[in-house]
Amino acid sequence: MIGTNDILQGDPYSSAAPANLSALIDKIVTDVPSAQILVSSITPLSDPTKNQRVMTYNAAIPGIVSTKISQGKRVRFVDMFSALTISDLSDGIHPNAAGYSKMAGVWYNELVPVLLGNPAVSVSITTPSYGAQFDAPGSVIIRANATNSAGTISRVDFYQNTTFIGTSTVSPYSVTWNYSAPGPARLTAVAIDNNSTATTSSHVKVIINTIVFSDDFNDNTRDPAKWNLGVLSSPGPDPLVTALEQNQRLEIQPLANASGSHYNGYVSTDTWDLTSGHASVEVVSATSINAETIFSVGTDSNNYYRFVASNGQLSLQEKVAGTLTQTSLSFNAIYHRFWRLRNDVATDQIGFETSTDGLVWNQRRSVQRRLPLTLARVELSGGTTAQGASAPGLDPRCRLSTSPPCSTSSDRSGSYRSSPSTRPTRPSEWGRRCSPAGCRAPRSRSARRRRRTRSGR
Repeated sequence: MIGTNDILQGDPYSSAAPANLSALIDKIVTDVPSAQILVSSITPLSDPTKNQRVMTYNAAIPGIVSTKISQGKRVRFVDMFSALTISDLSDGIHPNAAGYSKMAGVWYNELVPVLLGNPAVSVSITTPSYGAQFDAPGSVIIRANATNSAGTISRVDFYQNTTFIGTSTVSPYSVTWNYSAPGPARLTAVAIDNNSTATTSSHVKVIINTIVFSDDFNDNTRDPAKWNLGVLSSPGPDPLVTALEQNQRLEIQPLANASGSHYNGYVSTDTWDLTSGHASVEVVSATSINAETIFSVGTDSNNYYRFVASNGQLSLQEKVAGTLTQTSLSFNAIYHRFWRLRNDVATDQIGFETSTDGLVWNQRRSVQRRLPLTLARVELSGGTTAQGASAPGLDPRCRLSTSPPCSTSSDRSGSYRSSPSTRPTRPSEWGRRCSPAGCRAPRSRSARRRRRTRSGR
């Protein structure tokens, strides 16, 4: 566990910390090739700004470890950050007695399989990735690499926590895991060598979410129990901007050649408690020119967090009591395919995150939470601002899922997935993930969205 001092000092030390960690691992392997290296995330800090740097640094560590493992190096990841909270710190930096006790438990659980296993055996889970999230009920293939430099591998057993999932005797080793219970789960692979010695991999934590609310718009009729016409953000809805369910999708048609701001869409009828939760959306293709693709979580036009894609830019916005702050970056359809708003309960911050696959997330902006999330609504909308495009189009076909607190976890999460494919001259659509051909309306280019809000931690 190394890097806290660099994080405390800030840049340039904190930004260089991941590269320095990677170089240190390589140096140890070079000096002691047979060593088993346990690389831990660092513990939280009470200062919100510094703790944000902690989370950024920690987010890079599983990827560094995975890279080293793929290079044949004996490295294991240890998740120490999740084991402690701010209350486990004595001075906002160093653990107190309770914190050290928790750390000891984590180290013990990770050291036992290393010390009792076969040092010639290397075993690691390759998929799913650490922190991946899945909707229940469902299934996923767990894959692992296992080698034995002094013999052979007889089989690899897979476990969810302490529950046996299945076994595989042929490389590449894999099993199908059928899951249903919401909440976090620890996945491990146990390699049994030709002498019947068991060696356990570093665990991979995944999160199982339960979908309790959804609408794929297949009925071509707005369900008033789920959706109201309108928008959260200012200015208010323009009834001339049509938001209509048809062709098994929700279509929003902005005005052509209209000056000023004209928006409309769907706003969830119910409110949701997203405290310590998240909402995410998948964006297959975003709007261009003067049309906007909007994903919001908030209470009204003066209080919200939202993503806005327009004119090749992705804006990350916070509006509190009518005051708007934002950060913008160049929109990349690959790297920004998924958007997520997440409330981190440890620091009570709102993170604006993007992802290429909806599994591994990169934080683009973080702000201290200043809005209550206990009565949040979700918005799917689009429209034009300033001088509208000659034939603008925002054709969202959307599927939404939201969830209340999970009975087995204190985390309440919302995950939106949508696929907006929008063009300035065509309507766009929100809905299930599908191929461009499968989602394209006759003689139109479209955008697809599917949104969900899910529960689990």
